Amino acid sequence: MEAPSPSRRFADHATLVLPGHGVRGFVANAFPGLDDEQLRSPSLSPLFAKLDNLPPALFTAGTLDPLLHDSLFMSARWQVVGNHADLDVWPRRRPRLHNTAPGTGRAVVERISSWFNARLSA
Repeated sequence: MEAPSPSRRFADHATLVLPGHGVRGFVANAFPGLDDEQLRSPSLSPLFAKLDNLPPALFTAGTLDPLLHDSLFMSARWQVVGNHADLDVWPRRRPRLHNTAPGTGRAVVERISSWFNARLSA
């Protein structure tokens, strides 16, 4: 199976929803029999897809999210091809950060809502 990103490799019980072994198990169950190269297919992984001429995107992750580095990489790839991307990284937050901490969760939902409202009113 493809080498995991640093955040997936070091995911543990503190990530709650997706520890590293859980992500590996999910991938193996979702895509049985596929090798690393097949998992890089753009039809399966947006990290390897052509990203030209896509709309603005907001990438949101917590520092304890096992997909943090995937979000960082995707945001960078989005911008390199000329698309607009905003990236929010929330300190000490886990996956599904909008549900895991009421104070931060409210701030995350407000940020996502304001981001969409700004795009829709432009």
